Amino acid sequence: MEDLEAQIFTPHRDRLLRSRTWRDLIFIPSPKIPALGYRKVATAMALPHSKIPIFRKFGTLNLLNLLSLQAEVLKLQLEFGWMCEVDDHDERRRLAFSFEELMETDSNGEPLHQQWRIFRQLRGKLKEYSKTATNIVCVMMLSFNMVRKTILSYRLLKFSP
Repeated sequence: MEDLEAQIFTPHRDRLLRSRTWRDLIFIPSPKIPALGYRKVATAMALPHSKIPIFRKFGTLNLLNLLSLQAEVLKLQLEFGWMCEVDDHDERRRLAFSFEELMETDSNGEPLHQQWRIFRQLRGKLKEYSKTATNIVCVMMLSFNMVRKTILSYRLLKFSP
């Protein structure tokens, strides 16, 4: 196996080492991948005018995942709001006016204030939610565009003289 890898990749590695600019890297061909099984299907799908939409959207599962993330964000939002109300009626009211004080940590780097702990969790969950939502929209649009192109192709074939 290592000998085969050396035979395939050594010429490309040598060219890569000799190249001087990133533009030179563009012209290095990718190693040829034998077309068999899924690799053959992937090769057919990669052709410029391929009409083989084989991607599953997992729409129900993706949307269920998004809804569960939404529920987690809402729960954290409620906790954060409740903690803000508690802090606003306490000596910690100053936290509403100073991120510097809000973000103070102990000697172990742990947040001193519960409000900041919750907000950090909320921030992470919001990032995950936003990324997931964006990915789902992209998958749905990809699928929609493939179906639309297939329908348009069919109409053109059906009504062409």
